[in-house]
Amino acid sequence: MQRIRFIDRMTQGKVSRRDMMKAASAFGVGTLVLPKMANAAEVLTCLEWGGYDSADYFQAYVDKYGAQPNFSIFAGEEDALAKVLAGFAADV
Repeated sequence: MQRIRFIDRMTQGKVSRRDMMKAASAFGVGTLVLPKMANAAEVLTCLEWGGYDSADYFQAYVDKYGAQPNFSIFAGEEDALAKVLAGFAADV
């Protein structure tokens, strides 16, 4: 109801600059608080053990999406942890 009264007052020219600034501020804060929509990655990036980058493992993915995923291969757990701690961002 408050919103409808505000619109009625605005159409009648009875809204002060202070009221407009309050409404604009509330709208601005509301847009900053809401989470951002996620964008889909164009290519899947996988952090995998060596050997799992064989086409036999991801052929269904290629058939469905039409592109091969990018692979970042690691030799051991320490290597994978080092990549992640260095800032590598994998999808899977």
